[in-house]
Amino acid sequence: MVTIMKKLLLLFLSIMFFACEDPNTLPGKHDPDLIDSSIYEIIFEPNFIDVGVVHPIPQDGGSDKFGFEFKVSNNTDTIIQLDNIELNKPEYFNILDFPYGHILTPKGSDNSSLVLYGTFSASASSYYYDTLKINSISEPIMKLQATVPIIYPKDIDFDTLYLSSSNIATDKLIIKNDAPLPINIDTVIFVSPEVYFSDPPQYPIEVPANNSLIYLISCKPTNLGEFSSNIIIKYNSSVIADTEALVKAEVIE
Repeated sequence: MVTIMKKLLLLFLSIMFFACEDPNTLPGKHDPDLIDSSIYEIIFEPNFIDVGVVHPIPQDGGSDKFGFEFKVSNNTDTIIQLDNIELNKPEYFNILDFPYGHILTPKGSDNSSLVLYGTFSASASSYYYDTLKINSISEPIMKLQATVPIIYPKDIDFDTLYLSSSNIATDKLIIKNDAPLPINIDTVIFVSPEVYFSDPPQYPIEVPANNSLIYLISCKPTNLGEFSSNIIIKYNSSVIADTEALVKAEVIE
């Protein structure tokens, strides 16, 4: 009986803990309960955007932002003036150049819709969520979601490569760890045999805390045109991770 009571107490405390958490830091991705916005005076298309995996803002002052777009439409027979926009976390999700005072004409007319553009960026690893409202109208809302990993390999662009049996291009594979503890990489998989380590490492690879490892990789394309492939890292941790890096090039004679 004591054991059962302990389990029930732990379950209750867990529920209370997550109920009090900031929804930006809840573990795991949300499964949004989407609604039919066609019954409202303003329609968002789409009404849910998952911007996917976005790497943290680089510490060197660079920028790693993900852009997205959506359409706002007037679903009434009268004009609607766009007076304001509301985001809970505008430091992460940002709408570019919101047109305050813009008039949406009645539904079905030429100027009844407007495309808006936004960006997402963040420096800390987490799952991020937000909601967007226009004109302080309670419904509908547009839901936003993004993931910032704690460990990730950076994409590689070889730019232009020449197709030649003797031509082997090299570049750096950077594996970044933003965690306060080291993380081990069990293996690195090259999807295409045309990309490989110039000097294969010994596994496991330990990526130091708040640091990066750099490895030289080679690319020897065998066909003309656009080349793209992936590098996949496998790691022994449950942290949020971006496990793939894109390798691309334009191969010419």
